[in-house]
Amino acid sequence: MTPTLEIGPRHRGVIRAAAKKAWPAEACGLLVGTADPVCMIWRVARVVGSPNLLAPARDDRFEVDPALLLRTHREAREAGLALVGLYHSHPRGVAVPSETDRQSAWQPGLAWLIVAGPPAWDDLRAFLNDGTDTDAHFAAMRLSGGG
Repeated sequence: MTPTLEIGPRHRGVIRAAAKKAWPAEACGLLVGTADPVCMIWRVARVVGSPNLLAPARDDRFEVDPALLLRTHREAREAGLALVGLYHSHPRGVAVPSETDRQSAWQPGLAWLIVAGPPAWDDLRAFLNDGTDTDAHFAAMRLSGGG
């Protein structure tokens, strides 16, 4: 069974807009919602943008603000939700996990949503960090929930 990431058009638009705004650096943020690993469905209820702490010094890496990460975990838990994934952009690359993504991935079970840079701003793809290797292994996820 292929894992699915359900994310609506409004949330997709927020992520694409963040990627365009951050360009030529990487944009990044968090995905909050529900995850059902048995049914293989991750549902996004909220997108939380983060400053990329590595920009502008590095335009090929990202780091989510750790204070925002902790606050988002707490707020999600209080709302009966969870951190289900993260997003980032590849300003000069394609929407697939890079070697750097594989080496720096954390917390198996999170969805990674990646948006390509120009001219392919509409190329948005999702991957599940399935934790099967020392370096993260990313399984392709099906996107649903509209354009």
